[in-house]
Amino acid sequence: MFFNLAKNKNFKKEVVFLTITWELVLGVAGGIITIAEAFKIIKNLGSPAKNLKQKVEKHDALLDNDNKRLLSIEQTNRMMCKSMIALLDHEVTGNGIEKLKKLKTEMQDFLIDKS
Repeated sequence: MFFNLAKNKNFKKEVVFLTITWELVLGVAGGIITIAEAFKIIKNLGSPAKNLKQKVEKHDALLDNDNKRLLSIEQTNRMMCKSMIALLDHEVTGNGIEKLKKLKTEMQDFLIDKS
């Protein structure tokens, strides 16, 4: 039966029409895919900059937090040094009880405020 159709002139035209139709469908599908991929690439162009900006903001917040902790540690160290100097002064001179009382009050206030 196929051989009978192959001899028919209309069959050859139908085969050519089907070939053109498939080429057209594949061409349109390829064009759509190309446009979709181009859109995806353009959409993702700003993504690295956005990610970097978020990362910098996160690091900035962490740096601020670390800076606050370091300042707190420095204040604590200053208070401890004052206390040690007052104790040394008292030990050396045998005096300075008023200075120790004052420093004790400062230390209590400092520890209360810190908590």
